[in-house]
Amino acid sequence: MCGAVPAAMMLLAINIGGWIMAMELYLNPLISVLAGILILVIPRFLNYIVAFYLIVSGVAGLMLHI
Repeated sequence: MCGAVPAAMMLLAINIGGWIMAMELYLNPLISVLAGILILVIPRFLNYIVAFYLIVSGVAGLMLHI
C-alpha cells in the first residue's frame, strides 16, 4: 500500500523466527463490531458504549494528523 494511510489504520510488524510479517488493522470496523455486540448483550450501557466508541474513533482519526 503506497500513498496516504487511511484514517484509523494501524500497521503492525511482527518478527517470527526471522520472518517479518506486516498486518494492517482497521480500527473503526473492529470497534464498531465490538460496540454492536456490547449493545446487544448489555443494552442498559448504550450511552457509555456509544460515548466510548466516539472517543476512540475520534482519537484514532486524530493520531494520523499529529
